[in-house]
Parts: sequence; structure tokens; C-alpha cells
Amino acid sequence: MNVHAVEVDHRSEKRLIAGFHALYSLGSMVGALAMATLLNVGIELLYAAGVWLLICIIIWGFSVNSLLPDAGKAQGVSQSFVWPRGFVLWLGLICFFAFYGRRGGA
Repeated sequence: MNVHAVEVDHRSEKRLIAGFHALYSLGSMVGALAMATLLNVGIELLYAAGVWLLICIIIWGFSVNSLLPDAGKAQGVSQSFVWPRGFVLWLGLICFFAFYGRRGGA
């Protein structure tokens, strides 16, 4: 999603990346609120997750033809995945252990 947003931003005359970031954040909040609402009305977790999975698949089905087919395929790049190094690796490990330590908490 981020790669696609960056590609759209590069191809546009206007800078759009801040808007993409805002909508991504808004979507995260709406999704969390909707899932909490489904759980609070008594729908079991598996069914609530299934409902959201179905909604996401339907939205993807309507939007897949509008996506850029070459987004993220930079010329001269031979790898699609690169292992993190340096600061990014350390930050990732810190976050991993911080969240791993919370798994038993409420």
C-alpha cells in the first residue's frame, strides 16, 4: 500500500503522500472502532474477523483494476525484499521484544 501511494505521489503534479497517510490513519481508526463495536454487541471474534475479511475482499475486488500494475518495480532493482540493517534492524528488535513482553498482560 505504501509503495503504491509513493508511486502515485511521484506520478502526480501535486504532493499527495500526506493525504494518503491521513486516510491510512483514519482507516485504521475506523476499522478498530468497527471491530470493537462488533465485539461489544456480542459477535464472536472469529465471525467479526470473517465479516471484515469479506468486506476487505469486496473492496479489493472493486479497486484492483484501478491499481498501477508497475508500482514498486523500479528499473534496475533485482530484489523485492531486502533484510533490514543498522538502525532499522535495532528498532525492529526493540519493538519486537517490547510487544513480546506484553503478551501475558491484559
